Amino acid sequence: MRRLLFLIASFIAIATPNHSYGRSTDVMELKEAANSKSLIAQVIPDNSLPNNSVVNSEQEITGGTTVGNNLFHSFREFSISSGTEVFFNQDSVIANIISRVTGNNISQINGSLGANGTANLFLINPNGIIFGENAALNIGGSFIASTANSIQFANEQEFSAVDTNTNPLLTVNIPIGLQYGNNPQDIVVEGSGNNLSIDFDTFTVNRGDRPLGLEVNSGKTLALVGGNVFLPGGNLTATEGKVVVGSLGANESVKFAPGELGWNFDYSQVNNFNNIELAQAASIEVSGNGSGEVFLQGKNISLLDGSAILADTLGDGTGRSLSLSATDSISLVGFAINNFFPTRLSTDVDLDGTGKGGNLALDTNYFLIENGAQVNSGTFGLGDAGNLDVTATAIEIFGESDDGEFVSGLFAQADFGETGDGGNLAIATESLLVAEGADISTTTFGTGNAGNLDIQANTVELRGYSDIFLSGSGLSVTTEGEGDGGNLNLNTDTLLIMGGADISTTTFGTGNAGNLDIQANDIKLIGEVKEVGASGLFANVEADSLGNGGNININSNRLTVTEGAQILALTNSIGDAGTLNINSQQIDLVGTSSTGNPSAISANANSNGGQGGNINLAGESLSIIDGAQIGTSTFGSGRGGNIDIVAGDSVRLQGSSGTGNSGIFATALLNDGAGGNITVDANSLSISDRATISASNFPSNENSTITPGVGAAGNINLIAEEIILRNQGNITADTFSGDRGNINFQTD
Repeated sequence: MRRLLFLIASFIAIATPNHSYGRSTDVMELKEAANSKSLIAQVIPDNSLPNNSVVNSEQEITGGTTVGNNLFHSFREFSISSGTEVFFNQDSVIANIISRVTGNNISQINGSLGANGTANLFLINPNGIIFGENAALNIGGSFIASTANSIQFANEQEFSAVDTNTNPLLTVNIPIGLQYGNNPQDIVVEGSGNNLSIDFDTFTVNRGDRPLGLEVNSGKTLALVGGNVFLPGGNLTATEGKVVVGSLGANESVKFAPGELGWNFDYSQVNNFNNIELAQAASIEVSGNGSGEVFLQGKNISLLDGSAILADTLGDGTGRSLSLSATDSISLVGFAINNFFPTRLSTDVDLDGTGKGGNLALDTNYFLIENGAQVNSGTFGLGDAGNLDVTATAIEIFGESDDGEFVSGLFAQADFGETGDGGNLAIATESLLVAEGADISTTTFGTGNAGNLDIQANTVELRGYSDIFLSGSGLSVTTEGEGDGGNLNLNTDTLLIMGGADISTTTFGTGNAGNLDIQANDIKLIGEVKEVGASGLFANVEADSLGNGGNININSNRLTVTEGAQILALTNSIGDAGTLNINSQQIDLVGTSSTGNPSAISANANSNGGQGGNINLAGESLSIIDGAQIGTSTFGSGRGGNIDIVAGDSVRLQGSSGTGNSGIFATALLNDGAGGNITVDANSLSISDRATISASNFPSNENSTITPGVGAAGNINLIAEEIILRNQGNITADTFSGDRGNINFQTD
């Protein structure tokens, strides 16, 4: 409900944040260390190999020791100044150029690093590596940069940068891993930012001005595996290839092996990781005809200031995957100051894309999205979107960007006018908090169907709203076009919705809305906010829609609706409203909002043609007090829904508020639609203190100005061992015109 503004606004951007997010001081410390050692473009061999490396005056590297198809180089210093190219010149039979730095200085790469042929290039320097803003790669194969102490080989030998006395070069084969020391140093990639923006005509990413930064050829691997890895404005590019960023702790080792896109890395035996940070609008991109792969593995992974990781499908190829795995946290925060672009992860199918989008997976202990950051797995073209999966112990999503242009959230959408289906969005967590107007949604705007939204959690809390968009925090599945909406499935122990937040399945178009299914032990729906409406659960057919509404199915131990919160199935058009099916041992509806609106379970038909939904309640006890209500109504030619209540123990209706009586109502107003029936089957039925059960075709409030209907009123069927009316408790079936309006008792 109320999601169209959110989804459109989630693509529109920015202003300067009123606070900044500090990144680690390790970047500056590493640069100061490099400058203090006067690293000025020098590549100096260390003469530690049987056949030593040779560097001529033009910075061309020859020589080295060849074993099989591996070429080994060893240097005391390895740095490149801006405007300079250092080039490895080797035979075409060489598959891997494996180079080490054995001195004590950081490698500072400010120029171009190249190699002829298609050889892969490995560079290890345990002291640290800095790639400056002008750094570039000119190689035919994959590039692996690491601050490991050594490269491991399949025969348990290693090529070490800290122990040059051991020489395994006569027996080595394919490199299989990296071994780190007790204080792994950092890798830094600097740059001027990604210059990404949003095309406001299509809401797709405009990547035309994005710098390539460090780039490998299509289908190859670009890997940075260090202690901490920082990208302050830096850019990494592997079109339809693979980008791997790993951050390892002391004395760890990571395995790797040749793969389809260069090299596959295996962190399964690693216990300790360090941090990865993309800041100042940094970026990683593997988008192409079909996207490549991105894999980040660390302790804490942070994307800040409009930084982005893009694995989008731009043509008819098949997307691969974007995966982030962090032992402690993943944080997406903020937006770019000048480029109208939020911090973003995406595996979208682009506007001209006909291929399938890749999947996006996030796995961590704590996952944070705030200040307008977004995760997107959608389709803007003919191809189907991939799936979005988030696994975390705790997930917190807050608000919008500081200027109120971007909504924070997780989004899987099928966009305007296109046929591609949206992907599924799945969340598994112990704790989920969505607050201050943030959103989690799957949506279709075209002929393709929206994906499902599936959430498994111990606790789910939705609270608050956006005072910019005047829309509550929430979970939603929506269709805006011809495609059908997906289903929203929530399984949790406790669910709390308050402060204008909501969960909804809605149709604004010709497609049918999906169902809302909730399994929970304890559900609390609290409050109404005047600016945005009631907190609650909604399944709506909005104005001018042709599609039918979805059902709301609730299974719980206890359900509490209070302070004007609502559970509502509504049609405002010719589409039929869905049915409310609630099975809960204890159901309590209490009071009204501060503006006098009742806490309610309702199914309404508000326009001509659409049929109202039914309400089916089953449990042990039902209490409706202090002005709360259960009701079905029709204001048009469509019939109102029926209300069926089965309680193993008791149904209690008590009291009133200043704006109405507590009760159960089936009403037909304004037009010729027939009202629904009310059936209550309980051991004990108590109605007191002006509370009411009413079936009628005119308003129950005698001060109402709403015109009575001419359709038939519903019947009231009461089945109970005892029925108690006291202190002006009422059972009424009244008709302004039309027939029915009967009351049937079955009681002792």
